[in-house]
Amino acid sequence: MPQAEAEKWLQRETLLASEVLGGWFGRAAVIFALALWFRLSTKQEAPNFGYRHWLAASCFIFLPAVIGDLASYTNMTLAPNFILPAHADLNSLNGLLKLPLTSSWTAWAASLPLLLPWYWVLSITAIGTWTPLNQGKAIVVATLPWVAVFGGWAIIIAIN
Repeated sequence: MPQAEAEKWLQRETLLASEVLGGWFGRAAVIFALALWFRLSTKQEAPNFGYRHWLAASCFIFLPAVIGDLASYTNMTLAPNFILPAHADLNSLNGLLKLPLTSSWTAWAASLPLLLPWYWVLSITAIGTWTPLNQGKAIVVATLPWVAVFGGWAIIIAIN
């Protein structure tokens, strides 16, 4: 890619638009996948709760992220001096660490939400309220996809 074209993609407006669109589509994908996981993992215990119920619960679980997204977008919009993607994302671990883009851990840290414990609490509450699962099983159902994805990803990065 020529230098002029590369610089065109590093403009502030382009990065803001890509951060907003990537955040929306990425969050939507996670919400749909989490709802599917909740539906499949609780199907035996709560057959009356369909995918749409778990989709509504997943949307509620991710509601705190909306506030963080607004803070991130406001931060990037009002701060004209920097344009790095890490500055646009205050919701992730990379928002705190500000790893360089060349680090193999950057994508992992940018994907790991700081609100993950809050997501777990809301997930455990929803599962415990809607299903007859005891608290231990609700904790496993709520945390397993996150631990599997981020733990597996971290192992892959560490091995390579």
